[in-house]
Amino acid sequence: MNLLRSFRKIRARLLGQQALSRADVAREQALAHRQGLGKTTFIGITGSGAKSTTAAFLHHLLSGRKRCALSLIYNTSEAIARRIQRLEARDEIAIFEISGHGPGAIDASAALVQPQLAIVTVISNDHYSNYRGTDATAQEKGKLVSRVFEAGGTAFLNADDPLVAKMAELAPGKAVRFGESPEADFRASNVRVSADGRLRFDCTHGAETAAFDIGLLGRHFIVSALAGIACAHHQGMSLTEIAERARSYVQMAGRCSIHRVAGGPTYLCDTIKSPLSTLGLAFSLMDAFPEAPRRTIVIGKISDYPGSTGRSYNRAYALARPHCERLVFFGDKPPSLKGAEEDERNGIILYAANHAELRALLSDAQEGEVILLKGSEKVDKLLLALPETGESGIPPYHEALPAWDQLIREADYFKANRRVDNR
Repeated sequence: MNLLRSFRKIRARLLGQQALSRADVAREQALAHRQGLGKTTFIGITGSGAKSTTAAFLHHLLSGRKRCALSLIYNTSEAIARRIQRLEARDEIAIFEISGHGPGAIDASAALVQPQLAIVTVISNDHYSNYRGTDATAQEKGKLVSRVFEAGGTAFLNADDPLVAKMAELAPGKAVRFGESPEADFRASNVRVSADGRLRFDCTHGAETAAFDIGLLGRHFIVSALAGIACAHHQGMSLTEIAERARSYVQMAGRCSIHRVAGGPTYLCDTIKSPLSTLGLAFSLMDAFPEAPRRTIVIGKISDYPGSTGRSYNRAYALARPHCERLVFFGDKPPSLKGAEEDERNGIILYAANHAELRALLSDAQEGEVILLKGSEKVDKLLLALPETGESGIPPYHEALPAWDQLIREADYFKANRRVDNR
């Protein structure tokens, strides 16, 4: 591979041309490889949130009956180009999480993936610094729907998000809607979270109805669940078959995953990213544990917010405080929190500058206490504060995450994640 690159650079110089970058070469190779995968069904998933969970859940559903490849977490066109090259002709389905982090990102990735099916989850200010508003974000994400429609494919859209639902106009007659709305083709009802942190609901499609019980902590994961159900049904699975398969799903580490320590606390880990616009969803997870002797929230780096840093952390304090009895700010101490003087005096608000200080603060955790870790993996790595043992069966986050830069085929994708890919 390096010899080929060197040859191309020398040839370009002799011909007076601009040498191709490594990314350009990977893109050319990916496009060439993609053309030989005509029998593989490609599914592209985008949105401001819930992409990774939707991709992982759909992979779990489909891999029970088909050879199914999964690409998630690293979702830019550069990573996608590498992963397309690893696909094999015998892969029946390839699921790709596609980032729309900035203008032009969807076009670049969709040109590589060339999906026949598209899923759009939600629209929010997750990338506020790049779009400055949800309308521009929706316009970018909608490009995936347009591309799939032009290719004669089907788009699966969240009927409960007005900006996503409107994308049905980009795929007339080819849009399948999911949600709690009466307008949804796959409609959820009786949605609740059980005392042991599982998402339960009934799903109706036409004359079919099935009861679902999924290892997803948080009511907001109804979006990922319904998106996966709708797409799996499109691929030939009945609702009953999907419901049975869904019961064995285990959430990814760091995506509202549950880590129970025998004789100690329960950790809720939502630590991949921490945009201001979705903090309330994470904090509301604590409401599923009203019997806990104490509820602690740890807040790390907050991202993608309009206005000043001070305003964002004051907003985070206001959102978190109703859901906990103790609140810890991790990392650089935030600016003064308005109206927090009494909480600071009473030791309800605490500060930890590093992992050692955080572990010391959490060392007094009570049996049955619930501790939510909310932050950014790139900055905080909050799961380094976790004990090494637990009952969840989820591998340690700091071991699992670096290995996610690969293509996953096994149904037990956590086991697959342990094999580090050095390409």
